[in-house]
Amino acid sequence: MRAVAAAMQAANANVLLSGGVEQLQDQVHAILAAAQRRSLQEFAAGPVAIDGGVPIDSMSAVFVCGVVDRVLGGGVLSKLARHSRPTDFVSTRALSSLLVRLRSRKAA
Repeated sequence: MRAVAAAMQAANANVLLSGGVEQLQDQVHAILAAAQRRSLQEFAAGPVAIDGGVPIDSMSAVFVCGVVDRVLGGGVLSKLARHSRPTDFVSTRALSSLLVRLRSRKAA
């Protein structure tokens, strides 16, 4: 539970609601770094994925989606199965792009 609380504190609702892929990627980094009790610099200094993001596993991606869902008041998790692809869960960049797509669907 401490990881969730730390991750929620690291999340910025305004950026999650209106930021682009780059800004959301920064938020994903902040959420995961806080949950793992690592500095943002330490988290981002890891290996780089093909798309330029930080490689992550699907469990971490779903964790981030859960935090975003809580911060934004719901709707993110219910769309994952219908609007995601396996490649959306391999890096922070891919996950950020998915979150922008899901947010766009909420507005539509």
